[in-house]
Amino acid sequence: MKYELTEEQMEAIAHVHAMLEIVERDMQSLFREDSVICKPISKSLNILTPIVNEYTDQREVWRVKKLEFKSNIMEEQLGIEYGIWTMDVDLDAKHPWPSMKYVKVEDTVKEIRGKTWADLWVAADRAINHSGTHRHFIENFYPSSEPFTLTVVLESY
Repeated sequence: MKYELTEEQMEAIAHVHAMLEIVERDMQSLFREDSVICKPISKSLNILTPIVNEYTDQREVWRVKKLEFKSNIMEEQLGIEYGIWTMDVDLDAKHPWPSMKYVKVEDTVKEIRGKTWADLWVAADRAINHSGTHRHFIENFYPSSEPFTLTVVLESY
C-alpha cells in the first residue's frame, strides 16, 4: 500500500494514532468495547494502523540506509578503518564539545583537527588504530578527567 504523504503528515498521523490508542483504552475502561462510543475509535485505529506501520517501516529502512551511507563515507572518503559508525549525526555539523582538543582510547591520545563530527571521528579512528585495539564500534564520547580531552566509548564486535 503506497501513500503520497509528506514526512510531516506521516508524523501527524502517527501522533493521532498514538493518541487514539490512549483514548480507546480509556473509553474501554468506562464502556463496553462494542459500545456506540468505542466503535468509531476502534474503526479509526483500524484505518490508521496500516499507514502507521508502513511509516514506521519506511523510517527504519531510511535510518539503516543513512547509517550505511555514512559508514561508506567514513571508510572511503575519510579513510576510517577502525572506528565503525554507530551514531546518527551529521558529519558536517559541529560536535558538541568545541573546547575539546584531544580524544583518548586507553592510553593513546590523538589531536582533534577541527570542530565537526567528521574531524572527531577521524581523530578517534587514529587513536583506536594506535592503541592496538581491534576494530570497534564507537558508541559515544564523554569528557575525560584530563583537560581538553574526550574519552572514546568503544564496543567490540
